[in-house]
Amino acid sequence: MNWLSIADELSPSVRKGDTQACIDRISGIIRTLPKGPFHCVLNLSFTNDPKKVAEHFDHFLADQRGALDIAAVYAEMNAFDINPGCWQFDLFAYREYGGHDDYDWLSDWQWETFPSLTLTGMEDLQQVYGSDAFHDKAQCEARDFCSLLAPSHALPCAGAGRPRGLLLSSSRGGQELRREALLDQEPAPSSGEV
Repeated sequence: MNWLSIADELSPSVRKGDTQACIDRISGIIRTLPKGPFHCVLNLSFTNDPKKVAEHFDHFLADQRGALDIAAVYAEMNAFDINPGCWQFDLFAYREYGGHDDYDWLSDWQWETFPSLTLTGMEDLQQVYGSDAFHDKAQCEARDFCSLLAPSHALPCAGAGRPRGLLLSSSRGGQELRREALLDQEPAPSSGEV
């Protein structure tokens, strides 16, 4: 089974915000593969406090709105498969929304430097990515599907405080998983409710 074709198959679900369907589908595939170190992902998820994630987005929006009129916000997880020491996402603000036809507009952000948010809860999997298992040919298929599953877990985490108004992205080897909706006019209260 090709992970790229599964990523393409799941793209509509991600765009609708149905990340659980993606998690279920990819987890099901991993369960059919020979058991190995990457299978630990099946028992993990990101554990960031939703209230803290919401506050991070709210601080970003308040900071950026002082400098520009925001039409879109993009949250991107770092290249986690080659950065096992720290998994995080960064936020980017845009004056114009460029849509899904061509993502070149994402490289032209208008923002001031803003701290990344470190993702927590998958440290056991990070250790697997940093081990010899990452280069083990016998683990290739499990690694590839795990590399779809981990960012699928990150999408709802990144959008926890702002379920509307974001273009959220996680990537693995250039394959992007994106979810989006209309941008709210004001930050949501940081109540921790998601």
